[in-house]
This record gives sequence, structure tokens and C-alpha cells, in this order.
Amino acid sequence: MALGNVVIMGDGKCIEGTYNKVRIMGNGEVDGRIKCNKFSSAGSAGGNGSIQFCKCKTAGYFGFKGYLEGNELKIMGYGQVGGHIKVDTFRAYGMLNLTDTLQAETFILRGGIEQAQAIHCEQISIELLGRCNVKEIGGGEIRIGKTVKIVENGLKNKFLSSVKIKVGDENSRLEAEVVEGDTIYVDTAKIGIVRGTHIEIGPECEIDKIEYSESLKIHESAKIGQQIQITTRRDR
Repeated sequence: MALGNVVIMGDGKCIEGTYNKVRIMGNGEVDGRIKCNKFSSAGSAGGNGSIQFCKCKTAGYFGFKGYLEGNELKIMGYGQVGGHIKVDTFRAYGMLNLTDTLQAETFILRGGIEQAQAIHCEQISIELLGRCNVKEIGGGEIRIGKTVKIVENGLKNKFLSSVKIKVGDENSRLEAEVVEGDTIYVDTAKIGIVRGTHIEIGPECEIDKIEYSESLKIHESAKIGQQIQITTRRDR
């Protein structure tokens, strides 16, 4: 197993292999299947294939056609991923373009999503600072909206939480076909179906149908089509 480091300064390419660290500073490209402990880029990075990592952090532009899998993923700036993402923790600050499925334990975003097929995470927190288009969102705890404020622990994360990010116009909102979870809060959204146990609908929402099992709270400005409480019959 190769455990060397790859450092690209300026223009260059990282070919298929197993490495300790892969670092791109400038305009670098990944070609093929990469396995590494740490992947980082600043400037413009792209490529195709797959990247398996323990930690991955990108700043600037990151455009990748392929599969990303690892423990910690952080994207700052603009991230465009044309393949499945499977990670433990995904933090993003800026704009995402996800044309496939995201699967994670924790997903935290300050910004927006141009398009995504599905987001399936145990915990989802999105501070809506741009347009967010997702066909399907599913999770345990879901919080999405303009009123959602993300403040993380640690000096670096607190700094990122305080940075002003503008990736869309003031009328940006969440647009989704289905949002399903245990505990859900959404505002500034247009959604086909919201389904869950405990649901709170904030301001500036248009929801075609709500299905809930235990509690439902709706802001007075929200426009709701159907409201259905789902009850389960206990065995005697």
C-alpha cells in the first residue's frame, strides 16, 4: 500500500492510487480511484472517478464526477458533485450542486443547493441563504429555513458561522417534493408532502399536504392544503 503524499502547486494531475495526503493548491485534477487519509484543495479542483478519505476539505471551486466516501467532508465555496456521497459528517458553506444522492449521519449547510435527487441524513440543518432544490429529503431531525441559525463549536467553525454568505436572491426558498422525518421544522418553503411525527411549519411556506402522527404547529402566514393526522392502532 502506497502511503506517499501528493502535492500539486499550480496545474497538475493526481492519478489513481493510494496515498497518505493529497493536496491541491491552484488548478488540480483527480483521475481515477483515489484512496487517502486526507484530501484538501484550495483554488480549483476537479476530476472524475472516486475518492475515499478520512477527511476531505475543499475551498474555492470543487467539481467532481464520481463517488465520494469518507468520515468528514467540508466544502467551502462552490461544490459540484456528479455522483453519490456517503459520509459521516458533511459541512458546507456556500453553494452545492448535487446531482445524485447524499447519505450522511450529519449534514450542515449555510447556503443553497441548486439541485439534488435525495438527501438522507439522521440530522439535517440548513440555514437557507440561497435557492434550495431537492426532490426528496429524509431524516431523523430536520431543520431548514431562513430563520435557522447555525453556530458551531470551535474557533474556526464559529468564524465560518459568522461569515456573511450570499448565494442567491432574497426570494430564495426550499423547493422539494417530499420532506419526511421524525422531527421537522421548515420555513420559506414550497413542498409537496411533509410527513413526520412532530412537525412545525414556519412563515412563508406553501405545503400541499401534511401527514403527522403526534404534533403539528403552523405559522399563521403558511398556506396549507391538506392536514392529516395518522394514528396507529395498538394491539390489545
